[in-house]
Amino acid sequence: MAGYNPPNASQQVIDLFENENPLIPPQYSNLLDVEDYISGGNEQKYIPFFWHVYRTGGGTMAQLLGECLQLTLASSFSFPIDSKFVSDVPRIIRYDNAKYMNVNLWTRVGIQRAKSMAIVHEVKTDRGEIWIDAVISPDLDGITATLFSKKDTDSSPMKGAMFILSRNPIEREISKFFSTQQQNTKSGARNFSLSDWINAPIYSDNTMVRQLVGKSDLESDISMNDLLVAKEVLRRKCVIGLLQEKQESWRRIQHLFHDRWNMKDRKIDTVCQDRMLNWGWKNRNNVKAFIDMTIGDELQTKEEGVIDKTTYNTIAARNQMDLLLYEYTKHLFVEQTRLYEDHEVSLSVAGNHRTDNTPVVSNGTE
Repeated sequence: MAGYNPPNASQQVIDLFENENPLIPPQYSNLLDVEDYISGGNEQKYIPFFWHVYRTGGGTMAQLLGECLQLTLASSFSFPIDSKFVSDVPRIIRYDNAKYMNVNLWTRVGIQRAKSMAIVHEVKTDRGEIWIDAVISPDLDGITATLFSKKDTDSSPMKGAMFILSRNPIEREISKFFSTQQQNTKSGARNFSLSDWINAPIYSDNTMVRQLVGKSDLESDISMNDLLVAKEVLRRKCVIGLLQEKQESWRRIQHLFHDRWNMKDRKIDTVCQDRMLNWGWKNRNNVKAFIDMTIGDELQTKEEGVIDKTTYNTIAARNQMDLLLYEYTKHLFVEQTRLYEDHEVSLSVAGNHRTDNTPVVSNGTE
């Protein structure tokens, strides 16, 4: 990848994780191993699964997949309770310039319903056969343990191919706070300070590590062993994208699923991609936050978007495990470059020369 400079990861974090390969929870056997499908060495059928971690570009990814590539998604389509789409008959609905199956993978009930509809397999209806191109959900455990779980009657189980966009947890939590503030303003609910939010008993710290090891209970402490298990899940089972490297991450995703999404014959909307990656991405916060390390605490400033040193340090302390995991994802992002290079060679030899339709423009932030 000539001309591309990958991000640096902390060598201290890399050393911390070196030679630590703990067992991972059994539901991850329902996901393909990274090296298998990046290198093209696994012929097993699979469906791309984007794990949507809140405020890490998930809305943008859904629009890139649904609007720019015109893929059929199983995501968070919701509908009135009296709608005909509530039935368990699979349907494809066009909404917001994208195509969705009539399932909601944001809830456990919705995931169970989607499993009963067998959406990860070819679905035959009176209007023809339906395939979904990608699964999008924030519920990692529900998707891996239920949606992609193997039934006794499955002769050819469908596995998931997981990919993510990773973001600095401090930026993620600040973005989450201001997003919540915007929602409260719209609904008329009472707003609160960032410090109050971070220190509230209901605040969920270390979101990624908790979900990866199944410790959503806020009373459960996160241990170093949990962090090691989380890193092992990502190392073995997840293709890493970085929000700070949106252009390169999107290029890799298109390349990785080139054959699965029939990219060779698909019409790509480059204007749509440019908008989503650089200036018109979804769910952008109205407030541009920045850290002023000369301000001791939030009582010393009334300026919107200014984060004081004490609050910043509190966010970092409460998300220490996620910060270490984020550093490791930067390392994995670089390590996986080798696998992509190998895959590019194999595609070229096969005659499937990829036209890179990603616009070459400056990298945006979210």
